[in-house]
Amino acid sequence: MAMTTSDANAISSVFTRDILPKLSKKTRSLSKRGALIAARTTTLVFVLLTMLIAVEQNSFGGVLGLLISWFGALVGPISIAMLFGLLPAFRYSGSAAAIISLAGGVVVFALNEYVFHVGTAATVGLPVVVSLILYTVIGWFSRRHGLRPEVANMMETLSQDRPSKSTSSL
Repeated sequence: MAMTTSDANAISSVFTRDILPKLSKKTRSLSKRGALIAARTTTLVFVLLTMLIAVEQNSFGGVLGLLISWFGALVGPISIAMLFGLLPAFRYSGSAAAIISLAGGVVVFALNEYVFHVGTAATVGLPVVVSLILYTVIGWFSRRHGLRPEVANMMETLSQDRPSKSTSSL
């Protein structure tokens, strides 16, 4: 249960602080109380969905089938933005590219799982491939907008092979 609680809090934090402000201008200026309510609501929704899925796990092919399904639906598409976002070649792939590539991967997973009924390899692999293509193409077309200064500074820091000033005193 502790792992589920930890996961729910991590998902709530990422969704409330990183994803929600990119999707809605209204949530960018939430008060501390408003942000707390949004985070608690996100946590509650995630826990309720988790409980619903646990109760209905047999319809997903049991625990192993459920693990494979969740891996295919979420881990692959999320990892594209997390891993490639740190590489200088993908510096123009911003938050829009990350969100769209994640959504594209989840849509492809849903189509594979519930419409086309393809094999396990395609169910897990195709969402990752689609996410990578979307992340790359959106970043390519975003080059003309240039880089925000904080992104340029982060890429410069990641390109250097020395500790940053903030960690050198540790």
